[in-house]
Amino acid sequence: MRIDRLFLVTSLAFALVGMALGQYMGLSGNHEQHLTHAQFLLVGFVISFVHAVSHRLWLQDVSVAWARLHYALHALGAAVLSAGLWAMFAGIVAEPRIGPVLGLSGLLVMVAVAMSLVHAWRSASPS
Repeated sequence: MRIDRLFLVTSLAFALVGMALGQYMGLSGNHEQHLTHAQFLLVGFVISFVHAVSHRLWLQDVSVAWARLHYALHALGAAVLSAGLWAMFAGIVAEPRIGPVLGLSGLLVMVAVAMSLVHAWRSASPS
């Protein structure tokens, strides 16, 4: 599967999970997971979607290895960040234990965005 499509499918999966969490919060009246909901939608859905569009329109000339690394860093970071926040706000894992994991996963997402910036800066403009 091409990287742009992989990012697109990933973004839609994050959107579905984020919306399901939002539905749960709305129906239950329990909004303790609102930050998790935001991470699923913003980091998981929106940023993945931006990466999908970027790879489709502007970043077609990057190496396959670089694109795969870009996807892996973003997907892993977004998944661990979202799951870690869910576990923390559900009371499964205490903040002092999960905090470093959240920090590292957030850093992975930031590195992936920086990779997109490098890709965009170095890529040739589409005709």
